[in-house]
Amino acid sequence: MPDSALRNNRSIWGGPGDLSYSVANGEEAVDLEFIHGLPADSVFDLSVGRVDPDSFAAVAHLAPGLRRLDVYLDNLGDDAPSVIASLTALESLALYGDPAMDEGRRLDDHALSVIADLPALEYLSLLDGSYTEHGLQQLARLPKLRHLHIEREGLTVPMFRFAATMSTLTRLTGLDEFGDDGPMPPAEVDQVRAMLPHIIVG
Repeated sequence: MPDSALRNNRSIWGGPGDLSYSVANGEEAVDLEFIHGLPADSVFDLSVGRVDPDSFAAVAHLAPGLRRLDVYLDNLGDDAPSVIASLTALESLALYGDPAMDEGRRLDDHALSVIADLPALEYLSLLDGSYTEHGLQQLARLPKLRHLHIEREGLTVPMFRFAATMSTLTRLTGLDEFGDDGPMPPAEVDQVRAMLPHIIVG
């Protein structure tokens, strides 16, 4: 790991031989080019926070071994969804939006369409974002998705009709997070449950 990364207020956690890296908030954005110096199959779990958007493409180097990725998508560039789509061994993916942004949001319909062909993905978490029903429909292409977690304002019952066609999906969570103050009113969550009797909705 380069000295410049180590100086970044301990914003990178992990080191040679570790299976997990966390790149979080520091005093300056982290340049991910150091990833090219790691063995391609050496990192299993990566959490990405405040980084140089132009360096995110380096994450593709980890495709052979990376199984879990957590990333603040709205902080990255237009190429970020395509980089994530190249990580074909991913089994778990958490995408975070930035509710403070009004324009230039990345967690949108396009992003969901691009990542919807990940062949091994079993868990997907979407926190915030500006996607619509059309974007969620693209997730039906995920052949192994078993658990979908969604927390976002403005969710509606029809947005989840796509899930009825997904034979592998068994859990849909986040909708009743925080009760009456959650992403959906309890009465609407009950409607989703009735619409998707084969899925545990919560």
